Amino acid sequence: MLSKVTIILMFATIGFGTGVAEAQRYTTHGRSVVRDPNFTFQKPVESWRERKTKHVVMQQRDYSCGAAALATLLRYYWGHNVNENMVLGVIENMLTDEELLERSSEGLTMADLESAAVKMGYKASVGEIKFSKLVESKVPVILVINLGGVNHFVVLRDIVGNCAFLADPLRGNTRVSTTTLQRTWVKNAILVVAPGDETQSYRSQMGVTAAERSEGYLNRQVIRRQITGVGTNR
Repeated sequence: MLSKVTIILMFATIGFGTGVAEAQRYTTHGRSVVRDPNFTFQKPVESWRERKTKHVVMQQRDYSCGAAALATLLRYYWGHNVNENMVLGVIENMLTDEELLERSSEGLTMADLESAAVKMGYKASVGEIKFSKLVESKVPVILVINLGGVNHFVVLRDIVGNCAFLADPLRGNTRVSTTTLQRTWVKNAILVVAPGDETQSYRSQMGVTAAERSEGYLNRQVIRRQITGVGTNR
C-alpha cells in the first residue's frame, strides 16, 4: 500500500588557411565546425561514453548501486548537490558494524535508502504498485531489477511507448523494452523521494530527449560500438 506522498508524486504534473585555424579554435573549445558555402553550424562535441553516463552518478563500489541511484535522483532530478559518498556516509552512521559487513557483501536494501533519504531531510516512501500505474508516474523513481541473477538498483527516468529509460549506476543511460522491465523488476517495489512538499522538479536533467527516443539513433550507437569497440568491455 502506497503512502500519501507516493500517490501525490506518482500523479503530479524534462579549405585550409583561416578555415583550418578557425576549426582548430572551435575544436579547442569543445565544438566542431561544419562548413558550407551558405552557413556555419557549430555543435558541441560529446563522446559516446559522455552520453552514456550523462546525468547518472556511476557507482564506485560493488555494493553501492543503491547509494548511486539515490544520489542520481537527488542530484539530477531535484537539483541538489549530492554524491554517492554523501549517501554512503549517512547509511554508515545508521547501521551497526555487523550490518555494514553484511551490506558490503549483499548490497543495500530499499529500507536503507528510504531511511537515508529521511535522515537527509527528504520525504521518502517504499511501496509496491502494478506496472500499469508505474507507466503513469510523472516523476523518476528508484527500482530494483534482477541483473544477471543479482538485485540491482536503477532509476526509472520514464516509459515511452514500449521502451523504459533507465539511469543505471553500472551501465549508464540504458533503454530496455517494457517487457524486459516487467520481467526483471523485483517485487514491483519502488522508492519515491521528494524534498518537503514538492511534487515535481523544475530543475530536472533526467528527461528523455528526442534523440534517445529515436530507435535509429540508438541503433547507430550499437553499430558504432560493434565496429569500433568503443564503449565495450574487453
